[in-house]
Amino acid sequence: MDANQLVAPNPKRYKFDHHGRAYHLKIENVADLKLILDLDEAHWVATNAPIETINTDPVFLQLLDEDLDGRIRTTELKNGIVWLLEHLQDTSGIKPGNKVLDIDAIQLTASQGKRIHESALKIMKKRESKGRSLINLLEVRDIIKKEAEGGMDKAGMVLENAAPNEEIRQFLQDIIQTVGGEPHPSGQLGVTFEKFEQFMNEIQQYQQWLLEPQAAVEIPEAPILWLGDHTPRAYEFFSEINTKIDQFFILCDAIQLEPKLAKRIRSNSNRLAMLDLTDTESLKTFLVDSPIAWPNNESVLYFDQIINPYYSEKIESFQERVVTPFTGQKLEKITHEQWKILKRKFIPYQTWYTSKPEVSVGDLSLEKISRYLDSPLMQKTIRLLIQRSHKTAFVLDNLRLVEKLILFQCYMMQFVNSFVSFPNLYNPKTRALFEMGTLIMDGRHFTLAIKVPNREQHAKFSNASNMFVLYVEVSAKEGDKLYEIAVPVTYGMRGNLQVGKRGIFQDIYGNDHHATVVQIVENPISFLEAIVAPFVRLGRAITAKLDEMSTKAEQDLEAKSASALTQVRKGIPKKKEKTATTAVTQQSAGGLLAGGSIAIAALGSSVAFITSTLAELGWQVFLGGVLAAALAVLLPTTIVAYLKLAKRDLSSILEGSGWGINTRMRLDHQQAWGFTVKPEYPANAKGIHRHHWRWLFFAASIIVIIIILFWYASKLG
Repeated sequence: MDANQLVAPNPKRYKFDHHGRAYHLKIENVADLKLILDLDEAHWVATNAPIETINTDPVFLQLLDEDLDGRIRTTELKNGIVWLLEHLQDTSGIKPGNKVLDIDAIQLTASQGKRIHESALKIMKKRESKGRSLINLLEVRDIIKKEAEGGMDKAGMVLENAAPNEEIRQFLQDIIQTVGGEPHPSGQLGVTFEKFEQFMNEIQQYQQWLLEPQAAVEIPEAPILWLGDHTPRAYEFFSEINTKIDQFFILCDAIQLEPKLAKRIRSNSNRLAMLDLTDTESLKTFLVDSPIAWPNNESVLYFDQIINPYYSEKIESFQERVVTPFTGQKLEKITHEQWKILKRKFIPYQTWYTSKPEVSVGDLSLEKISRYLDSPLMQKTIRLLIQRSHKTAFVLDNLRLVEKLILFQCYMMQFVNSFVSFPNLYNPKTRALFEMGTLIMDGRHFTLAIKVPNREQHAKFSNASNMFVLYVEVSAKEGDKLYEIAVPVTYGMRGNLQVGKRGIFQDIYGNDHHATVVQIVENPISFLEAIVAPFVRLGRAITAKLDEMSTKAEQDLEAKSASALTQVRKGIPKKKEKTATTAVTQQSAGGLLAGGSIAIAALGSSVAFITSTLAELGWQVFLGGVLAAALAVLLPTTIVAYLKLAKRDLSSILEGSGWGINTRMRLDHQQAWGFTVKPEYPANAKGIHRHHWRWLFFAASIIVIIIILFWYASKLG
């Protein structure tokens, strides 16, 4: 049904709330839900979002994601709303958290209404208690789970666990392990009718090929298995040495025709000269290419004479497993004629062996193949299982439609309020679906946490958000990384937040996980921090300078002490050691006292200079100068901090996680206080000192400074 046909003219006007300098459609009931269908997508807060960043029922998200690309788009959400409204004649059940479907509320005239209604009735009939017309999500999913466990939940496919007995299970396993199976949504491989037929055809071909040697026994002049059951093994040894023995007898024929070749074969000086005796691979290649034995005029291969070492073991096996069975006795040689007869003996077997069909069932035994082919009952059982899977899948499809209607009824309102509008993000008592939980760290609760699929990409958006953002790795208790989150710090001071700091992350389901800061994007956190920051930096600079001066003074003192001790040890007679040491010590002490006197004098001069200067200028002028200098530092810092804090943008945090956001969502004061909370100690707790006076003192100091500045300005005027 088209959205325009479904939505009748609605006299109700659109209502918007103003949050974060953006307008959000107010969606509280079904009438508001219908208005979404006509609202231009440019007025939606979000236009698309990745499923992995949304905290809600995963099946609901999969059903919304029609093209299965892992993202929800405006069109898909509209289609979901239309489907929901189309299949309910009573829409009063559309509300957050309602996981119960009233059968009477189903619209039978809808495209899938009858299937949903019939499936719901069957669920009711399976109950022990009758008379209730309400179906809840839990019982629907229990039935779906039981049906799916039967291994026939996908039409035209059966899994191993669908087998009624072990024999059929083994049959299915052999099909999957040989010709392969088709992928099942569960991740397993299943058997389809096509795979079953392929398996049966292949084992039939393979059986015919395996039985050919037995059929050829009746042909005595050319038996395939001329050595009986030993023929396959004998053929292996024959094949390993066949080419080299042929080479040997051809060389024998050549030297019979031209005897001079014998000398040439034995002494190939050029080849020997080029042979690298230190190269193992070269030596091995030489042996492989050399004859199996030196050819002779008799055309006889002597097994007890010199044999190429590389082939000695193979010749020995050939003599024992092939020549001896062929002749009926153990011979120490084989003639060329005997070799020709032996080769002809293997021709039938070789012809049969090379005609082996190209099948995947070659590892199955003849006994197992025959059992499958000779058992029509087993074949019929598998065919029936595949046929029944169509019916089971249809039943499951209907059950899943019931599940879909309950899920859409339960979660649609929550979803649109975290997609079309974001009211829950601006309400401290509620959470949007993209919020992951609360980070507890540095004595504070950071309540806004967004899942980050790609931290490097997200950090680019965080820089533009003007927000101080922690990137936190969330791990399971056993230490395995679960995911990463972006956590904005929106109120107070930085405190002890730094890379590597650990804390606890409580997800929205109440589970505790390990949390570690892995990266920080720095921006002003609060107005107070921005004002204090220049003085903090100045204090650090002064401290660093004092440390440097102190270190240099210690180094100078150590150097002088070492020099004094060195002078004491240099060639002074032992009897005068005490006197010399005393003199040097006195000299050093005198130097230190003199240096100290000079330092005190310099300090006194500095104090006198400052005092005289103050006396000349007057305390008002001096204080005004100090305040003017402070103002020169504070004024630009304050302006920059104000501009950045005023432009803190929550939409960038979501865009970094892959969301498509239409509008800028400025962080307001209520959110800043709600997203970063330092919890108070219990009101009646003893031993807790309240430090509210510090803030009052700081505020009073600022007021006094401002008053003095105005007074000083009026005096100058």
